[in-house]
Amino acid sequence: TKPRRSQLTQSDFLGQIYDIEQRLSEMTVEEDLETSRDEIVDDLRNLQDEVQERLDNMPEQLQDSSSSGMMLQERVDELDSMLSDLENIECDEERQKEEILEEIQNIGYGGS
Repeated sequence: TKPRRSQLTQSDFLGQIYDIEQRLSEMTVEEDLETSRDEIVDDLRNLQDEVQERLDNMPEQLQDSSSSGMMLQERVDELDSMLSDLENIECDEERQKEEILEEIQNIGYGGS
């Protein structure tokens, strides 16, 4: 079988992001979209907390000036954007499941 994108990176962070993006792309109208979305939101929030903790544990002068600090801050910000996009999707009964699914599947991580 073809390896998954998450299996081709040595970065734990990117591996988790790729797994989440794959879960988003594999969602179907047959499942409870709100529950699936909420599970992904929880996973993204946990990942964001881990990255924020790593950033907070860096010396303050390195947080803003080092490439590692800037990368971690970019990841926190990009995860915040993904979380906001996912949480703003209305999964109410009036909307068509196909429309909701398309909106969910258009969300992705844009950082490094």
